[in-house]
Amino acid sequence: MLKKLLTLKFALLLGVLGLILLGISAVTVGFGGSQWIVIVLAIVGAILLLLSAARVTYRLLKAESRTNRRIEENRRVSTRQNDALAAQLNELSQALKSHTEQLGHAVGAVSERLEHAGVVDIAPAPKPWPAKTHGVGEQNKAKTGQNRPSISEGFPRGMAPAKIEVLGDRPRFEDLDFHAATQRLTWDTAVAERNYLSVPSTGSFTSIDVTNCVEVKIRFGIRLAKGQTASAKAALLTAKVFDAKGVPFETVLLKAPHHKYGSYFYLGGSSHAFSGYLEFPLALPNGAAKLEVGIVPWDRHIELVNLLDVHTQALDPEQLRRRSTRQVRVATVLDEFSFDSFKYECVAIPVEPGNWREQFERHKPELFLCESAWSGEDSKRRPWKGRVYTSSNFAKENRTDLLDILRYCREHRIPTVFWNKEDPTHYEDRVHDFVDTAIKFDHIFTTAEECVERYKTEYGHSSVGVLPFAVQPRMFNPISAHNRKRSSDVIFAGGWYANHELRSQEMEVIFDSIMQSNRELKIYDRFSGSGDPLHQFPDRFKKYIHDSVPFEKMGDVYCESDIGITINTVTDSKSMIARRIFELAASGTYIVSNEATGVREFFGDNVTIIDGDEARPFNLDGDAISNAIESNLQLVLSKHTYAHRLRTILDTAGILYDATAEEPLTIVAVKSIEEARASVQTLKLNLKPGRHGVVLVGDDVSPLESAQIFAELHGGAISVVDLRMWRKGKLTDAQVVGTAQDFLLCDADSLHHMMDKAAELSVYRSFWAKPIRSADGVPKRTVKHSELSFNALVGLSDVKKTLQLESEMEKCDESTIYV
Repeated sequence: MLKKLLTLKFALLLGVLGLILLGISAVTVGFGGSQWIVIVLAIVGAILLLLSAARVTYRLLKAESRTNRRIEENRRVSTRQNDALAAQLNELSQALKSHTEQLGHAVGAVSERLEHAGVVDIAPAPKPWPAKTHGVGEQNKAKTGQNRPSISEGFPRGMAPAKIEVLGDRPRFEDLDFHAATQRLTWDTAVAERNYLSVPSTGSFTSIDVTNCVEVKIRFGIRLAKGQTASAKAALLTAKVFDAKGVPFETVLLKAPHHKYGSYFYLGGSSHAFSGYLEFPLALPNGAAKLEVGIVPWDRHIELVNLLDVHTQALDPEQLRRRSTRQVRVATVLDEFSFDSFKYECVAIPVEPGNWREQFERHKPELFLCESAWSGEDSKRRPWKGRVYTSSNFAKENRTDLLDILRYCREHRIPTVFWNKEDPTHYEDRVHDFVDTAIKFDHIFTTAEECVERYKTEYGHSSVGVLPFAVQPRMFNPISAHNRKRSSDVIFAGGWYANHELRSQEMEVIFDSIMQSNRELKIYDRFSGSGDPLHQFPDRFKKYIHDSVPFEKMGDVYCESDIGITINTVTDSKSMIARRIFELAASGTYIVSNEATGVREFFGDNVTIIDGDEARPFNLDGDAISNAIESNLQLVLSKHTYAHRLRTILDTAGILYDATAEEPLTIVAVKSIEEARASVQTLKLNLKPGRHGVVLVGDDVSPLESAQIFAELHGGAISVVDLRMWRKGKLTDAQVVGTAQDFLLCDADSLHHMMDKAAELSVYRSFWAKPIRSADGVPKRTVKHSELSFNALVGLSDVKKTLQLESEMEKCDESTIYV
């Protein structure tokens, strides 16, 4: 009976009966009924109502308890299933690894037997770069987009992928080869993955290893706590980055800086729905090692999914060490001449006041190089006019954009270099004050050796060096005029400066001396047509004047004659001499100069110096002149190109590159085991540390003898390659030559001679892409068509043509230079 009374239906009936009794009691009072009857009816009605409410509540609580038990049991079952699946996957992985190793041993054994028989690839396959991973992440194929599935699929229900909101733009990088990786992290290691956790008032934080990374993309789940309403400032997203020593960067990764959290971004408002994922990409500064990301409640309680999906893009340090300088990214503020000179030696990224931030964020330069620029790279628009130097004539700061760039570089740990080419002339100039700009950079280079100590003692700068002018061989070289016969004229390309009296006097003496030496004078006036009286040549020289020539055409001008003139305004500096003297020397043109200490320091007696107050004839003929031309040419091409100047800058700034990356790989073809042994000895004696050579076993050698050569000589700095395997495609180009671009291709008889000539031949590679041969019995720098053959410095395509590596590939004539 009691059980029936406690059923839900009966409880509801009691409740209805109680309401009726209460109604009757109220009516009884209204008609003057007995007081005791009213009280009894009211009490009974109230009791019935309370019994009804208690029973309903009991039934609801019991149902909720039963539901919770079912949920917990389902979770335990799911966890056991996941653990079992993980164990099975681990067993499968170990089994696959074991089978792979067994297969590798078996293949190796078979390969070894076949190698000794001379029928398979006998050169080692190149070792692949190690996969760059972080934590428990896996390497992804970033370029093909074949990434591992996003872990977002495992987030709690209700967080559909459609609700992903991206905060900010993904950084754009060009010409970079990344290693992509994915890792899973949690906000709280004590809480199970994918469970919600309440964020304490102090915030939740996690650290990410970002060593060598340039970009990181983070995705996580977030929501407002139960009962919380939307707010424009519900929480802070924070990000702070540290170097390998734990020192924080000044870089502002998010919207605004914060003294405690590094940088922050408000989460909340209608634009950020707290019922899904938030995703944000960050561009990291150079040298970043650890990224600390956090969520801090601001004016709302926040809950997080205890899981983060982290994707990183990293550069391989070994790749950086193996690259040439031409792969280094350099942001530049340079005048036209300097930019045209450096742009062939690196990835030069010109920046201007209106686009510098976009250029930095798009190309991610590794170095910022600024010179004492008057105009900038565009000499017509002159974007940097009056923005690089400070001046006593300026009431306000005129270098705002440049100073902003320096601030950005400090925050992102980008080394900054200033090249002051106006020293020593403008060192004490406060109207055009480049010195005050120079001292704000990490490293200073000056064209004047005498100013180095002054920067250190007068301004306390610790990193100051000398960087003289140089030459760009692609613009100035001895065959710019394509072997055209040179005239007997003496060339001067430059201007007249009446305000420099000593310079003008020396120019007159030199010009008059040229005319007394039975030579014609040919002047290319830099200021022709300007009408400026300060730049007007004296009347007696006007009949020799020709119009100015663009800078890119000056190489052809210098090759018109065997002799050229350079005038140095600065005459007492050991290192500051005009660009022109390097350009003349690289053009294979003999140099006539005024007296200057720097000219003697660089070129010694291989230059004719005209000094004194009176003109006098002098001899500009004979073998001495020819020998001086050759000596000066080798000097500037081997030591004074802008490639050499850039290496000096990169070494000082600590930028990684391979100084030998562009040196040629020696390939020697042998016809017997005796030639192979002798060639290996020659290679070992002459190869530089870190370099290697290839012994190419030709068709004249039997497969069995080829295998013997490999077994005896292959290893270390020597690779033995069977030409037949290469020709049949069983060896790839990369397996044989790696990343080399130039090759000293020779036979065994000429190996020693070619290695002796390698340095001399290689300097011509700075401007000549076709075959280069030793001028044995041929006039130096002769250019003519020759059949491709051994004993030349060539590119890969010419190597393959010479060796006839493909059936349809035939030898052909190439325009060859003999040096």
